[in-house]
Amino acid sequence: MLEQPANAIYMKRFLRELHEKIRAKMSIMPHLINDEGYEKIKNFKQFDDRYTAPIHGFRDAEDYWYQCSSRRFLKYIQVPTLIVNALNDPFLSPSCYPVKEVKKNSNVVLEIPKDGGHVGFVEFNEASIYWSEKVAVKWFSY
Repeated sequence: MLEQPANAIYMKRFLRELHEKIRAKMSIMPHLINDEGYEKIKNFKQFDDRYTAPIHGFRDAEDYWYQCSSRRFLKYIQVPTLIVNALNDPFLSPSCYPVKEVKKNSNVVLEIPKDGGHVGFVEFNEASIYWSEKVAVKWFSY
């Protein structure tokens, strides 16, 4: 979703911050990392193909994303688990929400509130309590 025009500011900021991290890692691992041509990277797939995947032993970004995703493990969860993803998270496309997987496991509950952004869930109230904090306390009170 960050590749969508509406999220271009986010993507540019993340890539700029990641470039800073790459520069820092270059001093530690000069034989593994360089930033030559970094300005050609325009999205996370290109970044992960060039840096994340090879540095950590993955074939490419797709292999990295598949192997590191928790989605394929949801069916094995045996402890009651709550997953919260806001519907308006600018990072997530509709296909990211594991609705089908959660329906197959009664130990997992997926809550998709309309608002919350990317791990924000800020609720402005007199008590200054985040919505996510209230949900977590309620969840653990069962």
